[in-house]
Amino acid sequence: MLSFSMIITPDINDYKGVVFDFDGTLIPSVKAYKSFEQFKNFVNAWRGMLPYKQDADKVLLALKERGINLSLATDMDDYMFEWFLKSKAMETAPLDQIFGSNIVTGSMVKNKKPRPDAIYMALRKMKLKPEQCIAFGDSLKDIEAARDVPRLSVCVLHDHNSDKDRYALDTLVPYQIKNWGEVLRDL
Repeated sequence: MLSFSMIITPDINDYKGVVFDFDGTLIPSVKAYKSFEQFKNFVNAWRGMLPYKQDADKVLLALKERGINLSLATDMDDYMFEWFLKSKAMETAPLDQIFGSNIVTGSMVKNKKPRPDAIYMALRKMKLKPEQCIAFGDSLKDIEAARDVPRLSVCVLHDHNSDKDRYALDTLVPYQIKNWGEVLRDL
């Protein structure tokens, strides 16, 4: 079993494609309001003012510049995701320009996470095999979905959203990061 002190950061340069979760991974969590912080994030998202997590936009731009295929696999429905496509706070790395047609929302798949349907669709859109890619997520359901895709590398972004599932996440994935700055310095 890995403990949080034994984190292994992946070398993204080893991959041709990256599949990102969105909520809680690239942006602060706007999931069900379990805290005032999440409610505030939801309101800011609705107003088009919820920015990327620190350095997430820089990582996306650096990967795009290197020619690495990027895909987004989120459980968000289309109507909510539209807020982010139009968000002024995300102009540093506009989602439609970063991901193009490689965006998979919850409305596009039959089964949401922890089922791997969105991950498989993201891989098909990038035209890549699982062993050529790595998936990033912040929650147990993100990681379980990605782990159900054989030969796909998986990395968890640990933050306060993943604390309740820390033990399970530590046992499921060797690749772990605390923030996007850890990835950025290796690019």
